[in-house]
Amino acid sequence: MIELPKKVAVCFMSGDKDIAESQSNIIDKSKLQFELEQYFRHERNSFLCQTFSQMINETIDDTESEFMIFINPKTIICTDDIEFIVNKLCSGYCFASLFGFAFFGMTKELVRNIGMPDESFLAGEYEDNDYLIRMKLFGKMVYWGQDWSKYDYYKSKCDPNRGSSLTMFWRKWRFKNDVLISYTYNKVKYISKRHSKSRDDISSSWKTFEESYGDGEIWSMVQKCEIIESSLSEHLVEADLKINIDFKDEFFIEMLSEVETAISYFLVTKNDGDSGRFPINMNLVYSNHWRTLPISENEIELRLYHDGNLIYLSQITKGDEIRLSLRIPSSILK
Repeated sequence: MIELPKKVAVCFMSGDKDIAESQSNIIDKSKLQFELEQYFRHERNSFLCQTFSQMINETIDDTESEFMIFINPKTIICTDDIEFIVNKLCSGYCFASLFGFAFFGMTKELVRNIGMPDESFLAGEYEDNDYLIRMKLFGKMVYWGQDWSKYDYYKSKCDPNRGSSLTMFWRKWRFKNDVLISYTYNKVKYISKRHSKSRDDISSSWKTFEESYGDGEIWSMVQKCEIIESSLSEHLVEADLKINIDFKDEFFIEMLSEVETAISYFLVTKNDGDSGRFPINMNLVYSNHWRTLPISENEIELRLYHDGNLIYLSQITKGDEIRLSLRIPSSILK
C-alpha cells in the first residue's frame, strides 16, 4: 500500500467540448480525497488523431500529476469510479481499469518502466491488446475490468485506416494458436525527460501479474497465451500470395503462400448516405488457411491488409468471385 496522491489527472479524451464537460460535471469533486488536475483534449486539439495511443501519449506528457485516469467519450462515469481506480493504483496494481482502455488509470511510473502505448496501431484498435501483453511481460499486477454498465456501446464509423491494426498486431507479436513471440521488432517510445524521475515508492508496491484480475475478450486472450521471448529479428522477403474470395451464400476467403505470413479481411457495410459505413467483421487469415462467414448484406466493402498495409479495397456484390495474385514484401523472423 502507498498513500493516496494529493492530485490526480483526470483526462477527458473526447474532442467534443459538450461531451467532455458533461462527463466532468458528473464528478463531485468535494467527495474526493485528492485534488483533480482536469485535462480536456479538445482544448489541446479537437481534430481526429491517427491513433488513440497518440492521444494518450500527448496527455501523459501534457499532464503534471503522477496518477492519471483516462476517460473515453463513450464512458459512463461516477465519482466512486474515480476513487476506485486510484485506490487500486495505491494497492499494488500497476494499472487499473473499469472498461479496458476506455476507462483506466495508471501512473507515469508504469510508463517509465514499459514505455508508452504504441502509435503504430491506427484507428483505435489493438493498442489495448498490445499494452496488456507488455504489462504481462513486465510481470506486475493488473486490474483489467470490462464493466458494460460503464460503457455506452455503439458502432463507430469506419475511417480510411480502420482495419489495418490487426495485421500490424500480427506483425509485432506473430500471434497464432495462443502463442505470441516477443522479438526485436518491439520498439518503445519513452516518456519525456521532464517526467523521467523515477518513483521507487510506487514501483516497489506493485505485486506480481499472477495476482491480477481480468475480465473480457482481450483479457482472456492475453491471460491464456504463452509468450515466447526470442532474439529473432524481422526480415523482409518477396512473397507470392494467392487470395481467393467467394461471396455467395456466405463470405469465403482463402490465402495461399509458401511464406509464413497473414492477411486480414475487414468487411464494412455499403455507404448509405449520411449514415456512413459500419464494420461487419474482421479476422486474420494465415498462410494456407481459409475462413467462412455468413453475411446478410447483398453488397459490402471489402478491405484486405497485410503487415499493416492496405493491399485491396473494393465494393463486392453477392455472387462475386475474386482471384488475386500478389507479390509483396512480407516480414519473416530469422
